[in-house]
Amino acid sequence: MKHLPEASAHERVASAMISELASGLWRAGDHLPAELELAAFYKVGRRTVRKALAVLERQGLVVKNQGRRTLFRGRSISRLRETVEDFPTAARRAGFVPSTRVAEFARIAAGLTEARALSLPLGAPVAEIWRLRLLDGRVAVCQRSVLPDEIASRVPRSRLSHGSLYAALREHAGVGELFVASEQLATSQASELEARHARIEPGRSVVRMARVVADAPCRLVEYSNVIFLDRSYHYAVV
Repeated sequence: MKHLPEASAHERVASAMISELASGLWRAGDHLPAELELAAFYKVGRRTVRKALAVLERQGLVVKNQGRRTLFRGRSISRLRETVEDFPTAARRAGFVPSTRVAEFARIAAGLTEARALSLPLGAPVAEIWRLRLLDGRVAVCQRSVLPDEIASRVPRSRLSHGSLYAALREHAGVGELFVASEQLATSQASELEARHARIEPGRSVVRMARVVADAPCRLVEYSNVIFLDRSYHYAVV
């Protein structure tokens, strides 16, 4: 590694470390190398390393434990394959301030994909909700949710558009314990509609998740198509 100039050295070290910690390999509680080891690797003094670590600590990426070791805190939303958890709860647990913007709400006829996903007749009425999920004010997720009309019609429109959708379904539509009925992850490109809602360029490379959620009586509750626009999500298959 090239020797870092002394001017703004700690900022350069901090920037390099942030890039490394964003690789997706690091998990909360992982130990970082000792300060002396970091200083030798980045070819700076120990004081510079401490200042760089202080930058990471202010950003919520690392924390010192009682033994003064530096631990990766990793403000990331980790999710196991089978779990169904509403976005605000998962985001707050990871240390983010979550918010949601409803971009569009409509009742539409189920097309090929919606009818197949929810086991509905082609053309059956469904509710379509486009939402932007924000973490600390930045757009992290663009989500399209489709619900069978017989479920969505039992929930007040205000509850469909604000707060936790799953909580509203439990409260008003008698939805039971939720689980993932099917799910697929793939690299993809943002569609024109997604790009318009998320204010990104059409065709942008994204990670896409298509998921069907059911409740305990095995009633199909939601089909969602999500694109992730942020590195704050970690996904684990068990």
